[in-house]
Amino acid sequence: VLSPAGTGGVIASAIRLQGTTISADDSSLITIGEAFQVNGATNIDGAVTATSTLGVTGATTLSSTLAVTSTSTFSDGVTAESIITNSITSNGSNADLSLQPSGTGDVVISALRVNGTTLDSSDSTKVTIAEAVDITGATNVAGALTGTSLALSTTLGVTGATTLTTTT
Repeated sequence: VLSPAGTGGVIASAIRLQGTTISADDSSLITIGEAFQVNGATNIDGAVTATSTLGVTGATTLSSTLAVTSTSTFSDGVTAESIITNSITSNGSNADLSLQPSGTGDVVISALRVNGTTLDSSDSTKVTIAEAVDITGATNVAGALTGTSLALSTTLGVTGATTLTTTT
């Protein structure tokens, strides 16, 4: 057993052993040249730099920010409260970009809300389509249809009481 006199430490080459602490006697760093295994809980007070892949078996809990400085791949999805980015893209060739709400929620894009096949405004105002629109399927207008002109390329069928006013 090596024991220091008093409260000192034992120095072997440049490694100091003092109580339960191993440190570099010259305040540099300690290099472990072989595989290293820790069986108990580990507390790391300083920054950790890994120059190779960090493999973790089991769950990992981070109690602060995870900063990633390059492209990352998550092979089994990501669960997050929010994503802050300027671009979301699909990585497959000709793949769809799918946004799915949870439960009975809606997908809200700015003030535009999508719920299944229904498109409406999330702030109860009107939805404005500022460009020409081609509708190739049947159309059902449940509210008033107003405008300054209407051009039809086929016969207009009207059911129920209707008043049509024309101008020339």
